Amino acid sequence: MNIRVKTISLACCAILAGACTPLEDEKASSKIVVNNDQSVLATYITEKNETVEVTEVSNTSNKPGLFSAPKLPTETTLTLLAEIAPPEYDDKTLQATEVHLNGSKAYVSYNYSGDTFLGAVDIIKINDEDNPELTSRVVFTDTDINAIERKGSKLYLAGATEDESFDSPAILKVIELDGAFTFDEDSSMSNVDLASFAGTDVDVASDLIYVASGATGGKLTILNADLSVNTSIDMEDPRGISSWRGSGEKGVSVITGGDDAKLTFFDEDDPTTAASELAITGASIDNAKATVERNKSITLLGAGEGGMQVICNDDNTVAGSIAAPTGVLDSESNVLDNEKTVTNASSAAGRFAYMANGEAGVYMAKIDGSFDGNSCDMTGLELIGQLQLGDLISVNHVTAKNDLLFVASGLGGLKIIRVDDTNTDDEVEDDE
Repeated sequence: MNIRVKTISLACCAILAGACTPLEDEKASSKIVVNNDQSVLATYITEKNETVEVTEVSNTSNKPGLFSAPKLPTETTLTLLAEIAPPEYDDKTLQATEVHLNGSKAYVSYNYSGDTFLGAVDIIKINDEDNPELTSRVVFTDTDINAIERKGSKLYLAGATEDESFDSPAILKVIELDGAFTFDEDSSMSNVDLASFAGTDVDVASDLIYVASGATGGKLTILNADLSVNTSIDMEDPRGISSWRGSGEKGVSVITGGDDAKLTFFDEDDPTTAASELAITGASIDNAKATVERNKSITLLGAGEGGMQVICNDDNTVAGSIAAPTGVLDSESNVLDNEKTVTNASSAAGRFAYMANGEAGVYMAKIDGSFDGNSCDMTGLELIGQLQLGDLISVNHVTAKNDLLFVASGLGGLKIIRVDDTNTDDEVEDDE
């Protein structure tokens, strides 16, 4: 597979989404629409300050891990702080795919379901959690954005493009970012042509950039800081990446799907060969999402129909799990297809973990200790219930940090929730 890098410089564009003809660069046929009008962006935010109820769920399939659930602890309250509506372009509403936190900002990626290639990215200030601000939005009219990462001054976007000048649709966009999207003459955007149909995840560790693309003929592409190829590894259906450091060790974990789903570990100092592998249950549904989030002592997997799985980092064994929901009823009391209620992602902070369960919404679990602690002890792991966030929405991703939970709820856009708990007293730090 020929992987190449294109760098383009774009003239300044600060226009309303859908209000004028987007820029089209002659070199890369890249169409970009930028909105930095604060008065317009503010209309996408709805401040809520509403209590989020958590209801019990039952296990209609008798799967382990989804029994009638305990209630939310009395000392814990959840508050929906704000909702941010997704972008619209050419009468099409995009869906939120992923949330990445970096210091005092949240970055949200969007794509469009179906054959149309259409994506976007939001930049949201969260230093005042009661008053989040949507500060900048960009729409790519020819590219889905499936995953997002911010590192230093660069924003990394994994997705798929309809631009036929690339060998295949999978693509990585790298944007020089200074606060808001501007694409002025002093900034640039680079596009890396990847293997297969779509870029599914991206993670930056030290001077290396790890990009997953799949499904059929997929690869884990490892790039140097200058976006030249360091290593390209054949991997069938790679879906999620998480780099990690600790106790003198550093490496990268990659979850792959399909009939031979597994979690593969790479040594960052020698990324050409897998250090070890762990077969996992789930992540076998075609074209589905899966995530890996590595914490201090445990790794959380969003493993599709395999639910949330907690892996102990010391010995790569399964320390606990919560099954994906089945038999879920929609707003009209119809049973949802089980493929629509898989665990797309999971994330944890303090003693609580959260699962993005597609059209089943967000589920919440707890343990006696802490998911951020120095132990793999999952004593007391149990499902609390389902967060009541209105009509069932297709939740693609969740990210938890300290007392905040961010929900990429598909066509429902972004939801920001505060979790007030006696065990949670940290603050979001600015590491930009």
